[in-house]
Amino acid sequence: FDAFGNRRPMNSDNVTVSIGGDVGSVQAGTASYSGRFSRRTAGTAQLVVRVNGQALPNSPLLNVRPGAVSAAATILAAHPSQAAGVTISDRVIRGPAGSQFLFTLRPVDGVGNAYTNEVTTAVLGLLVTPASRVTVVYAGDGVYNASVQLTRAGSYSTRATVNGAPAGQAESDGFTVLVRPGIASAQQSGAAGPVDAVAGSPALVNVTLRD
Repeated sequence: FDAFGNRRPMNSDNVTVSIGGDVGSVQAGTASYSGRFSRRTAGTAQLVVRVNGQALPNSPLLNVRPGAVSAAATILAAHPSQAAGVTISDRVIRGPAGSQFLFTLRPVDGVGNAYTNEVTTAVLGLLVTPASRVTVVYAGDGVYNASVQLTRAGSYSTRATVNGAPAGQAESDGFTVLVRPGIASAQQSGAAGPVDAVAGSPALVNVTLRD
């Protein structure tokens, strides 16, 4: 429209649309213009429509949310525990049997936007091999906490999952967990020896220590 409210002929003006610096495309219809834009960065941004270089007043703020959760981009992190004796070096976690091994999962979309709220369109998990019981809870700010208690000494592998599919771009995106035996337990340990012994002679006793 012109300054007096008269409708302008279509295609007689230069109409542009942009959001947060990303320029969209505008197509003229029979009675109005339609604009399209694509923004890769999530968050709040100003939608600006210009006619012949002049911005229209009262341009709205748009909230651009992250896209679908990407298994390839989702991030798995592990956390040491000095009190429990759990350490991490070069994506290898070491700790005693019985420890709670702690992880965080950060869902990310296909263009690198991390979620800042709970995901309702995907299920995040932690795959531990050999199979072990894992607890995953939403901690806020888009982050999920995962924990697993490993009671058997040995080597384990861990990977984040999105809808059951392994997350990350390679096997190296996971962690190896090396579980060592814990402190010796009197209840689990045992001793065996001869029923009869000769006074003054040594007797052999076998002691087996278990955690």
